[in-house]
Amino acid sequence: MTLSQKDIIHLAHLARISLSEEELVAFEQELPSILQFVAELNSAPTDAVEPMTGGTDLVNVMRDDAIISPLGDPVELRAAFMATDARGSAIVPQVFSSHYNSPDGNLE
Repeated sequence: MTLSQKDIIHLAHLARISLSEEELVAFEQELPSILQFVAELNSAPTDAVEPMTGGTDLVNVMRDDAIISPLGDPVELRAAFMATDARGSAIVPQVFSSHYNSPDGNLE
């Protein structure tokens, strides 16, 4: 099968692609052999083959979509990594020095 440059330009327009002059020449040389190969594939006997919707009979295994914390229960996590006082509050290092802790809120 021979294709003219006009045919290839029309195919490129239908495919919504633009071709440079070099690409046009390359397609003019390569496209006939590609179409010949497709014609060979079309002539393969497929009468005994049942139609398929996919490549395999495999089925996706699905699970319930549930929210699961990757780290576990936040309360248990905090208890595992933080020291707590008698009330259960976390004990953290002091951030401000003692002169910020005046009763009236002013700096000493």
